[in-house]
Amino acid sequence: MATIEYKPADVLHWFAIEARTSKERARRQGQEVAKAGTIVSGLRHAAGVALEYGVGTASELAQWQADETSFLLHDSGFEAINLVKRTKIDYSKVKQIVKEGTDKFKILYVGGSLTLKPVAHLSAGRLKVPIGWRRNGLEVPFVMLIEELSARCGVEIEVS
Repeated sequence: MATIEYKPADVLHWFAIEARTSKERARRQGQEVAKAGTIVSGLRHAAGVALEYGVGTASELAQWQADETSFLLHDSGFEAINLVKRTKIDYSKVKQIVKEGTDKFKILYVGGSLTLKPVAHLSAGRLKVPIGWRRNGLEVPFVMLIEELSARCGVEIEVS
């Protein structure tokens, strides 16, 4: 059987766009700091510049984290890959999958545990939904990965 790859859906490119926009705003505001008439006004502008750079950096980090997140499903096990580590787990080592809350899952396996949650959410008013995945390039709902892992591991998803 071929390896199956799950990556976050493509909508996350908006983080990169926000990062560029925020940093450009910060650059423009930074030029205004030198033109500020008083110390108080200058400090206010400087604080705004720092905040914009912070927003831009946080957006870049979110995009980078999403780009580096993936799950590879092989014949005998899977790999969970993120920004800082790569975890390989045999399906036979998974003892339990527990749903915690609405869209957070804990995979308990011999030797440790792994938490699976969305890299981001879409929201519209009071509605908030997890970003889904691209399964070998085809967009699928967020829960599909955990359901496929459950089937491959031969364990039911429990609700805590």
